[in-house]
Amino acid sequence: MSKPAVFIPGYPGTHILERDTGKKVFLNIPGLLHPGSKKRILKQLEAPDDLTAVDPLVAGEPIRKLAKFLFFDLAKQADSLYGILNTIGVQPARFGWDWRRPIFDTGMQTRLKQAIEDEAQRAQAPVTIIAHSTGGLVARYLLESHKNDAAFLGLVERVIGFGVPWAGTLKSLLFLTGTNGFGSFLTKPETKRVVSLSWAAFDLLPPDPDKTVMEDNQGRPLRLAVDGAGRQVTPLLKRGWFATDLASQMGMRADAADTTLGQRTPSFSLGVHSIPVTNVVGWGAETAVRAVMTGPPDQLDVTFVIEEGDDLQGGGDATVPRVSASWLRGADVNTYHVPVGRDHGGKTHPHSTLWRNPGGRNLLRHLLGGLPLTPFVYGAVDAEDALRTSVPNVRVRLVALDSEGNPLSDATVRVTDLQGGPTGASDFPASGEGRHLIVIPRNRIRPAGPQHRRFTLEFAWQEQGQTKSLQRSYFVTR
Repeated sequence: MSKPAVFIPGYPGTHILERDTGKKVFLNIPGLLHPGSKKRILKQLEAPDDLTAVDPLVAGEPIRKLAKFLFFDLAKQADSLYGILNTIGVQPARFGWDWRRPIFDTGMQTRLKQAIEDEAQRAQAPVTIIAHSTGGLVARYLLESHKNDAAFLGLVERVIGFGVPWAGTLKSLLFLTGTNGFGSFLTKPETKRVVSLSWAAFDLLPPDPDKTVMEDNQGRPLRLAVDGAGRQVTPLLKRGWFATDLASQMGMRADAADTTLGQRTPSFSLGVHSIPVTNVVGWGAETAVRAVMTGPPDQLDVTFVIEEGDDLQGGGDATVPRVSASWLRGADVNTYHVPVGRDHGGKTHPHSTLWRNPGGRNLLRHLLGGLPLTPFVYGAVDAEDALRTSVPNVRVRLVALDSEGNPLSDATVRVTDLQGGPTGASDFPASGEGRHLIVIPRNRIRPAGPQHRRFTLEFAWQEQGQTKSLQRSYFVTR
């Protein structure tokens, strides 16, 4: 039987409307493309310094679908999720939040609490929170701020997080520093100003390592932001990169983020209460995994390290570093890594559509639709290797997990359907958290028609004293 759910999108995955007229300000693509209205819209999108003042703008619905949207990977975001949920009979309540304001905004948090209560009342059952990206931070703040409200926490059955930057992300810093622009809609300076005045953009920055444990579950530093000596820092306090003309306003927002969210921990703090968290982490896409902050204190130079994750530790889902998305831990947290790249269906689903990844769909159908969890054993060809015929070797990322997100016992993989015969079985590394990376010479992959090559992976593992196996085929450009 399907279950009730509330969906919370990421940043900036919500339409912003004029309070009085309901007219769309964001995303108003025709307006942003017209020079006459663009300046007015950008001015409207500047978040107020006084959060208690009457705001002429309000949050609308989550953005459903866009053909191409480069700002924060929102392409086909919510609509693709609704489609999957519809197949299992789930019609989620859709909560839009004003990403110009902070994650801890009182009005927004009050509305979210009411949305959960309303959905639980309608369904006469506790709800599942489906949170994408920054939406997970929004949900976490609500739950932790009500840790003494047993009645309310009882209305939440589970949190499912897709690509949540639990320890921060550098994507917002790319826009805050003017490194990236807003596709064809906004120039880099225009993007920088809008994001610099958005409170939630600062809530996304890595927190202070002096206030929380910025290490993974094996004690390795996350190193999301470091100084010239390699020491972990936070862009919230190391501020020499601030725009000169916006420094005071950016400082105000950074102070609020540091004070309110700077002491977040790797585990939920719900007192005596317990809410299961299913944490879906993407791995294998080019992602900004580190900001190196060098130079004099008042004029910092910020450079970014981009990785895909060839050492099993780096990379991410194209927006959130893997080490941040997997930072959350505790007895109530089950983490499932999903390889990001060309899956066995020939599709690539990074940050914006992790739920369309085969592993993400598997979990949704199991947790919300009551369907059995099929073996969580998946592979994905590196997205660039799949297309670039000049690349001599093809990287394939793999995952083999049990129903609790733990590594399957004695997992191996063998590559077949190759010219010259199959490879020998390769063991998943003991320290890989159920993940593995293999490399296949392109010239060994068998041609499959005029445009593609195909190979097959044979997975094997031990489960309840029995050997289980599974085969999947993958394609690359010839």
